[in-house]
Amino acid sequence: MKTLLVRLICSVLSFLIPTQKKLLLFGSWYGNKYGDNPRYFFEWHLKNTDYQCYWITKNSDVYKDLKAKNINVLYGNSLKAIWFHLRAKAVFCNCSPNTDLFGRYLNRKTIIFNLWHGTPIKKIGFDAISSDISSERLGVKRSGFISRNAPNFIKIVKNKLLEKELYYLASSTKVATLLSSAMGVDINHIIVAGYPKLDHLIQEIKQPIKGSILYAPTYRGEYNSENDLLTMFGFDPEKMNLWLTKHDKNLTIRLHPANTLPESLKLEIAKMDRLSLGGDKDLYEEITEYEMVITDFSSLYYDAISINIKTIMAPFGLESYLNEDRQLYFQPEELFPYEMAKNWPELINLLPQYFHDEIDLLSIRESFYNETEGEGNKQLWNKIRDIIN
Repeated sequence: MKTLLVRLICSVLSFLIPTQKKLLLFGSWYGNKYGDNPRYFFEWHLKNTDYQCYWITKNSDVYKDLKAKNINVLYGNSLKAIWFHLRAKAVFCNCSPNTDLFGRYLNRKTIIFNLWHGTPIKKIGFDAISSDISSERLGVKRSGFISRNAPNFIKIVKNKLLEKELYYLASSTKVATLLSSAMGVDINHIIVAGYPKLDHLIQEIKQPIKGSILYAPTYRGEYNSENDLLTMFGFDPEKMNLWLTKHDKNLTIRLHPANTLPESLKLEIAKMDRLSLGGDKDLYEEITEYEMVITDFSSLYYDAISINIKTIMAPFGLESYLNEDRQLYFQPEELFPYEMAKNWPELINLLPQYFHDEIDLLSIRESFYNETEGEGNKQLWNKIRDIIN
């Protein structure tokens, strides 16, 4: 109720307060991380345009780190941050302006650009809701009592007053169609361009660490839950370590931030010299260090093939995932036309073949990621600048 009241007050103030043409605000991942598409688009702006750009964060460590680097950053909902929200010409996020920034303070005339955080394999947004997925599994809160129970004419007035111009970023026309359906926006409000976070990876020619493997699945179960996604599919740390030692490989396991492993399993993995758990460092700063990426229904699959890393799909527990978590836009065999493992023992048996054989996913890349020169930031800005102007 309090948030709704603040939003209504700011919308009324918007009739009196103009936006500042060259003021842009950026934020990501619920205000807790400095990363993903908004980060790289923000950094590109700092180097390539004369716009006044600020990073918004709710995390004191992120604030201190950026402040030490003399990067424009605002922490929390200070008076300055609120004023900048009321004046911003445009804001950029990757989840929503309400979670990544302080969306309740935005000027009604501010344009929102949701740069999103990945090309979907699993159903998202309205497409996921229509398949009866619970809000807990989507990681979103239910709407408030008033929003659910107010008369329709009040809802219409409220929406008209709070409505802002909103655009989403998609990596291809195929992805644009998915986002239009999932987010309930007109296709004209989907911008097709490259992902800012992939530009530097496409441009760099970097040799990976030989024998390095990354396993990074999507999340399962409820958002922010403890979930042993390894043992349930036959993962044995000791056997895995023996195989890695025999073949001179190293495996890094990096779960989705919405899942954590049991402490006992973390301790067991820590004892192994060829196994490690990925940290909190931005994945797009280190992904090219890996010779092979293994994932399941994560958007990382598309990102990895777009930057020419050998990428393997291992759809462990497909049937249970479809029944208990999400429906998919594409079946695994549509995206990975090779033999796939259903569990860790099968994956271990297939790994030598994967390393030896060529994995050709060019046609998949061309369908889902069109930008190949590492000019996604420039391409995106040219389209956004036309909208802003």
